[in-house]
Amino acid sequence: MCKYINTFSDNFNVRLNSISCLNLDVLGIAETHLKKDEVLIVNDFKWFGHNRNGIHKNAKCGSGGVGFLIKDYLTEIFDIGILDQSFEGILWLYLHHRLSNFRFNICVCYLPPDHSTRQVDKELFFDTLISQVYEFQNDGLFYICGDFNSRCGDEYDYIPGVDCINMRSVIDFTRNSYCTTFIDFLTSSNCCMLNGRVGTNNDFTCVSSKGQSVVDYCITSYENLHFFQDFKVIRASDLIIKSKLNMTGLDARSIPDHSLLYCELNISASLPSCHTSGKRSPEFIKFDVKNIPSNFCHGDDIHLRLLDTINGLETNEVSQCNIDQVYTDFCAIVSEEMNQKLHSKVIVMSDSTYCNKRKRIKKPWWNDNLSVFFNDMCCAEKLWKKGKLSRVSCVELKSSFVSKRRVFDREVQKAKRKYWYTLQQELLLESKADQQTFWKKIGKIGIASERKTLIPMEVVDANGNVSSNVDDVLLKWKSDYADLLNQTGNQVTTDRNIPVDQSPAVLTESDFLLTEEISFEEVFNVVCKSKRGKASGVDNIPADSCQECLIFILKNGKVLLVHPLPDGEMGGIN
Repeated sequence: MCKYINTFSDNFNVRLNSISCLNLDVLGIAETHLKKDEVLIVNDFKWFGHNRNGIHKNAKCGSGGVGFLIKDYLTEIFDIGILDQSFEGILWLYLHHRLSNFRFNICVCYLPPDHSTRQVDKELFFDTLISQVYEFQNDGLFYICGDFNSRCGDEYDYIPGVDCINMRSVIDFTRNSYCTTFIDFLTSSNCCMLNGRVGTNNDFTCVSSKGQSVVDYCITSYENLHFFQDFKVIRASDLIIKSKLNMTGLDARSIPDHSLLYCELNISASLPSCHTSGKRSPEFIKFDVKNIPSNFCHGDDIHLRLLDTINGLETNEVSQCNIDQVYTDFCAIVSEEMNQKLHSKVIVMSDSTYCNKRKRIKKPWWNDNLSVFFNDMCCAEKLWKKGKLSRVSCVELKSSFVSKRRVFDREVQKAKRKYWYTLQQELLLESKADQQTFWKKIGKIGIASERKTLIPMEVVDANGNVSSNVDDVLLKWKSDYADLLNQTGNQVTTDRNIPVDQSPAVLTESDFLLTEEISFEEVFNVVCKSKRGKASGVDNIPADSCQECLIFILKNGKVLLVHPLPDGEMGGIN
């Protein structure tokens, strides 16, 4: 999945009609010239804006202002909202993926030029921006774009000899009064420009009768630089020609002098594969390990292969590479035996649209029909809200939404009544047949299962008094754990005030278990005690199918080394 993040500024009315040829996903706009609560309405986009305050009441249009246009389909994949708009001319948005922990933040800025009637304190502007970068940088990938009105010449936007980053291609060698402050912001926040560094199409970002300059920038951190591809600067005149607009009907003053900065953000590796366009839903094979046949892992052929695998561990040089290879061979043997002798089926994971997993939480009465009614209601609500934004007559859309909401509510009540009636009948039958099961089910009904046991913020001091002071509680916890984990000498306490002397030469059973090597019998007992039907690990070998192989190895007096996986699980033994 590729995302395009762009920025442009000044007189964007013409350019809004010419961006359709670029197929953009996210569009950052500086100098929107909107007043008060005005918004931009563009088909297939949702507007997030931060307009400038203090506009004169008789002004024909606003000044300054920043905002983002987000493609509608992104709002179905991400939770999008305003992260920070506390400073005039700076707007932060967050995009949080709904089915994963992936999140990235985007920012658009506008800093008025020096000696402008709307000039702001440059030091305060960049201090605010760097504090926001420090605050949001740990949330994940972030990106800043906008018109900074800063000409940096060939100044380094990083610290040479300290930061490992390639040099940028410089085309504007002029510096202005914002240069030093802007460069200090970049070096202090570990950020750099995409201009002249990513892609091959570098150009001036502002072309006017006064000359050519680079004042608009795309900025990201050093470690996130590899996510951005195909950066290029598209001049306004080239964009109008590409979109085939009628040039004869345009006033020369209507053509913006600022260029559009275009780059591609590749985040496909960070998102679940089921949302990658053009790909099938993920699927996996599920084996029936509850009905393992008697001939599983029995036969001369598989016995010889298992013995060869074990002999490879005994004869080869002990190294991580050899152990990995032998374990891979062992998994291949077990997987082949499972494919041949166990029943299986292909499980295709459904997409989020009709997935019941999130909706079934604390709703045991939820079913597939309710998912269909719920999604229909949500679609009708979205259409109604879009109609309100575009000022289109939305009476019919609202009527459709209310009707579908009424149907959904009615079906919910039916499902609840049916569920509770069925549960009641089951309880009546259980009360006559099995009293123990009856009381277990009674305990799971109501709010009892939702209660949480909280540790009280209070302790008993040495005098027997109960103290709720936070400092006393923390100090008590600290001292108790320090006494428990940092015992001195050879004293072990069974009670807090009763020490028990112990000779250093005497080893307890716990000492023996900690110092002795893990035996094969211990591993076998753990596997035998493991719950059946549990999901397999990264090796796709269920614990159920390992038992027959371990029994064979035990009978032949062999010990199979178990390969430790990076996450701490034992390979093949879950």
